Amino acid sequence: QDIVSKSLGGGASSSQIGRGAHTGNISTLFTQSSFETTSRTTDLAIDGEGFFIVNDNGINYYTRAGDFIFDKDGYMVNSSNLRTQGWRVDEDGNTIGDITDINIADVSSSSRATTEVSIGANLDSTSETRFVLDDYNNQIVVNDGSGPRTVTLNTGTYTGDTLAEALESNIDLTGLTVTYSPVTGKFTFANDTGNDVDLEMGVENSTIRELLGFDPATVTIGDGSSEISGIPRLTDKLFYVNNNNNTISFTVGGTDYVATIPVIATPYTTQMVSGGPSTSSIATAVQDALNTAYGSNIFTVSFDDDTGKFTISSTVAARMNWDAEETSAEQLLGFASEYDPNNTLTVTSFNITAGGSVESVYSPNTVFDPTAATYSTALNVYDTLGSPHTITLYFKKVSSNNWEWYAAMSSDDLDNGVPNSDGTPQPMMVGGGGTLEFNPNGSLKEVTGNRDVYFNFAGGADLLQPIDIDFGTSSSEGGSGLDGTTQYANASATFSQSQDGFPAGSLSGVSVGRDGLISGVFSNGEIKPLAQLALAMFQSPWGLVKEGNNLWAETVESGNVSIGLPKTAGRGEIAANSLEQSNVDIATEFVRMIAAQRAYQANARMITTSDDLLNEVVNLKR
Repeated sequence: QDIVSKSLGGGASSSQIGRGAHTGNISTLFTQSSFETTSRTTDLAIDGEGFFIVNDNGINYYTRAGDFIFDKDGYMVNSSNLRTQGWRVDEDGNTIGDITDINIADVSSSSRATTEVSIGANLDSTSETRFVLDDYNNQIVVNDGSGPRTVTLNTGTYTGDTLAEALESNIDLTGLTVTYSPVTGKFTFANDTGNDVDLEMGVENSTIRELLGFDPATVTIGDGSSEISGIPRLTDKLFYVNNNNNTISFTVGGTDYVATIPVIATPYTTQMVSGGPSTSSIATAVQDALNTAYGSNIFTVSFDDDTGKFTISSTVAARMNWDAEETSAEQLLGFASEYDPNNTLTVTSFNITAGGSVESVYSPNTVFDPTAATYSTALNVYDTLGSPHTITLYFKKVSSNNWEWYAAMSSDDLDNGVPNSDGTPQPMMVGGGGTLEFNPNGSLKEVTGNRDVYFNFAGGADLLQPIDIDFGTSSSEGGSGLDGTTQYANASATFSQSQDGFPAGSLSGVSVGRDGLISGVFSNGEIKPLAQLALAMFQSPWGLVKEGNNLWAETVESGNVSIGLPKTAGRGEIAANSLEQSNVDIATEFVRMIAAQRAYQANARMITTSDDLLNEVVNLKR
């Protein structure tokens, strides 16, 4: 700007010349510059409009320089130790309250108990069903009219065909044949001996009963041919409750209970006919006994007049140890030692009409034995305290396109593990199981049974922690049946598994998103939001006043500050691992400097010329 001017003549402004100048205004250049990549995640640059906000003892300053670190107290500070401003956030990253100092001290990731496990696997369709015989399940009692005879089979692992052959050869009755169907998974005993043959499955020595799929009852196979009928309404079956058949030993969540059915002066007796009053009395007595033993109303006992079956239902997973020495009521109620993953135990006794063959009424080989499993895979899960545990899923082929699965754990890793009847510890405890049925094309057709498994993890965690096992979306559920477990003629293998639990973790690093959300990376692999950066904008940033160290302060000329989230209302994005370089245009400034230098040189020449002219004038006078 001109300080003063002088008119050489006339009044025209064109004749005025300047007589000096001074600076009228210095305008700050706020255009964005290029970014320099760094190795520090807290080096931040703003890609667009806006300023970071830093605070010094309650006074806010604004800067484009994002060289931040976290100090010893967990505060996010700049190079001048001013605290960066932002919001606290909830677990979903939503802001809470007003802006404040960003601080990440004392943050941690609490543990989360596993509630769901997803598994993707292939089960080999060419696998054979395995039957494992040991000293506790290798005997069958037969009677061809000459008296009961105990047949003992060699221990070991059998296929369906080899077990059928072993049964036939060891029973050794001319005309009695035993066959196995891999399609149905059932054994068929055919009798052409000319006499009735009894398979006395209800006696103590017939330990093979459960493995073959029979109930605790004597099966009479008449000479000739016959088929299995439904359960008739017998008019001569009575229920008696006495001191020899009134106890039930069962386990819930790894804890043993013994229920005692009351023995009264007038025994519970009834004909098993529709509307028989004492059947409901028996059901009520058993229900009361079970709930009294457990201490909570979780059991419901009912009797079905149409099928002649008792059903015990539970609101939690309840394993009934019917074969334990303390249990004497299994014959009274007609229950097999069978665990139904639907939390229901149902009578499966049957009557065979006169004839020559009998088929298992339910699929045999359903007693859990790890050595009988066709395939197994381990799953890592976490309890409510964040402690890791290993669950093993066992898959056992039952028949074509049908498999059973069991979830089991080592008893050493469980609380209140149930010992064997002789007091020795059980190596494994089953927390649940079910069945998988596949379509002919290998896709998953249906998952039956309760997919939740329950374990009492050792170490003080919550009892009966439920974990849902997800095998994929079956075709019966409207899915393709191909997004989880399949059955193809390839080796059984697990190709994916995931679970939603994790242990407690400590902060191992941070990351900053384009939206300014600061997230913590924890040692347990968990990532969760910690804070949200704030950006400021002004109507006229040229009105800000410089405070040094790349800091600016609000003035009347700048207008009121507008604070908000990055990427909103015209604010820029955050670029992590970056620092904004100087926005000075070096090329332009060099050109200007050269032009100024040349102008100076030209002006210097003019002075020299004037001096020479004056010197000549002086010389002329001489």
